[in-house]
Amino acid sequence: MRLLFLLLSATLMLLAEEKIPLSDDAPIKLVHWQNALKKVQPDSKASATPPIKAVQTTLTFETPFNKTPKIMEVEGQKVIVLKNAQLDSKKMMDFKEASLNALEMFSYQNDIYLLSKKATTELEIQASNSKDKKQLRFLFLPKGFHLAPPPSLKEQSQQTNLAQKDTNEQPQSPLNTLELKPPLDLSHAYKALAV
Repeated sequence: MRLLFLLLSATLMLLAEEKIPLSDDAPIKLVHWQNALKKVQPDSKASATPPIKAVQTTLTFETPFNKTPKIMEVEGQKVIVLKNAQLDSKKMMDFKEASLNALEMFSYQNDIYLLSKKATTELEIQASNSKDKKQLRFLFLPKGFHLAPPPSLKEQSQQTNLAQKDTNEQPQSPLNTLELKPPLDLSHAYKALAV
C-alpha cells in the first residue's frame, strides 16, 4: 500500500512538472544492474571519518538511453524515474555500512522506478552517463562527503619504481657472472695435424 502511495505521489509530481507525451516507441530494456560501495571522505577536515560508504549503481541498457532521469524526494525517500524503460522483474539490493539501507527497482507502465530505502544520512544523488549513452550511473552520496580519490600519481610512480628496482636487482645468469668466454674454434688445428 505504501509503495502504491509513493508511486502515485511520484507520478503526480511528474505530471505537475510537464505534460508527458504518449509515445509509440518501444521501451528501452535494462540488461544489467550493478551496485558497488565506494569510500568517501568528509568535505571539511573538521568532520570525522564517515562510518558509511557511498552506493554507486550502474544501469546498462540494450540501446542508448537518451532521456534525462527525474530525481525527486517522496516521504523522505529518493525516487529516480527513468521514462520509457523496462526491466524483466523487480530487483532489490540490501546494503550494510552504506549511505542507504536498500535500493529497490521496479517497472511500472513502461517506466523504471528506483527507490532508496530510508537512508541513514541525508543523501545527494549524482548522475552521469557513458559516451555511448548505454550506461547510466547514480552515486548515492552522504551530504558533506565526497568520493575518496584513487591512489595519487606519485604513489603509483613510487610503486612502479619499486617494481623496476626489484627486476634490476635480480641475479644475473651464472655464465655472465663468471664471464665465461665461448669455446675456442680448434678446427684449423685439427686440419694442420691431419687428424
